[in-house]
Amino acid sequence: MDIKLKQYNVKIKEEITYGEQEDIEKIFLDSAKVNMKGLADIDANVSTKAKYKTLEVFIVEIKEGDIVIPFSQDWLRALPVSDGNKLVDAVNEVHNSKKK
Repeated sequence: MDIKLKQYNVKIKEEITYGEQEDIEKIFLDSAKVNMKGLADIDANVSTKAKYKTLEVFIVEIKEGDIVIPFSQDWLRALPVSDGNKLVDAVNEVHNSKKK
């Protein structure tokens, strides 16, 4: 699937592997602290970490014209909000449709 952003064309996977899904879920599990009463604490940054990991897993290629740009958190953080939201929405749509 191709996503057209203002400055970039981004190709994302239509489906990820089971292992990639496990890598994303591991972020949530690693951040949870459990005691005898149950969930005691969770890292407040877990949602951001999981979002970055999900995008890293789903993004196959980023192009600016003919130039291939490597995925990085710096690249993602520099996107305009509208482009970031468009990319996250597209990845979530594919990710959630494959979970059903």
